[in-house]
Amino acid sequence: MRVAIVAYIDLDYGMGATRRVTMLANGLRSAGLEVILVGAVGVGSDFDSGDGGRIAEEHRGRAGGSVPRGALARRVAAYQELKALLRRGLDWVLFYNLGADVIPFVVAARLHGAFVITDTCDLRRGWSAAHPRQVAEAMSYWAADRTVKPHADLNIVVSRYLKTVVERHAPTVPIFRLPALVDLSVFARRNEAGRAFRQQWSLGEQPVIMYMGGTQRFEGLADLFAAASILRRQGRTFRLVVGGEVVRSPFHDNAEHLAETLELRAHVRCLGRLNLPGLVAALSAADVLVVPKRNEKANIAGFPQKLAEYLAVGRPVVATPVGDIPLYLRDRENALLCEANEPASLATTLDEVIRERERFEAIGIEGRKVAETVFDLRVQGRRLEETLVALRHGNREPRP
Repeated sequence: MRVAIVAYIDLDYGMGATRRVTMLANGLRSAGLEVILVGAVGVGSDFDSGDGGRIAEEHRGRAGGSVPRGALARRVAAYQELKALLRRGLDWVLFYNLGADVIPFVVAARLHGAFVITDTCDLRRGWSAAHPRQVAEAMSYWAADRTVKPHADLNIVVSRYLKTVVERHAPTVPIFRLPALVDLSVFARRNEAGRAFRQQWSLGEQPVIMYMGGTQRFEGLADLFAAASILRRQGRTFRLVVGGEVVRSPFHDNAEHLAETLELRAHVRCLGRLNLPGLVAALSAADVLVVPKRNEKANIAGFPQKLAEYLAVGRPVVATPVGDIPLYLRDRENALLCEANEPASLATTLDEVIRERERFEAIGIEGRKVAETVFDLRVQGRRLEETLVALRHGNREPRP
């Protein structure tokens, strides 16, 4: 089968959306499908160590090295590319987190006999009436939910919560729950790279608490810093290492400001955004990796890409049991769970890990097993491929 994935992602910007799309593409490829990425830009430098590099190389080849500039130009170019692919024959077209502007694409797919899939990974409505662009985006998503999803052949969601949301708009369309995906050949413990990372950032042998990811307030970065402040006041020795793009807005936490305010400068390293090899090296250097999600609707609806990657490197993970996280993690078996929105609970759990690092190594190993059985892109790629085959043959019930 031939599948086109329409997604306006930047292959040079290796954040959650880009990884979701590239891991999904490679999962389907591993199951024997031909997958073409439509609408992406960039050269894929963040993915040179992994399968995403192959996607970037093929995308560059089709685009002839030129990238349209501007949102409208990108969409026109993507539409033209999709139509050319449809004329040559496509079995499926998958649309990732797109708004009402996808409607012409869906019509073209239908006219050429292709089946349609949507993939929804978040609430897509974290907007403010004070920002006209965000209002326009929210209205576009609203329209897509009510016009595209009811007429799709399969709707993919990342969580149970989003399943209930999509079912309200498209009750007769099969739904496939697909959690975060990870490439285990890329995300694995690299001890030598981890040691080099510690040396580069002068971390020595001190316990390293690490967070790599977004800084939106609902991510809980402020709770993590508050927990670190508690540990500092208790006289604990540690380093808190934080990586991710620095966004200065009222909707994001600022790690440097938190470190200054809470008198944690001597304990904190702020790295900014890392490329993929740098990220794997950083995760390999950590003693404990943290997912401090707050108990907010955005987190209940979504699912953290970083959790799959954390587990894959085999380091102990501390997480809050928000949304679907407890579906996959069992406290003190394959991870450690603490109360959401409670820095004191997080501090107590982190304190236990950094004081007895060797004792918790086994939990990291069990966490890796979860990544292998649940989040591996090849495992999920086979599940999805089996569902697509069944739907092509008239079976409307997706695999659970």
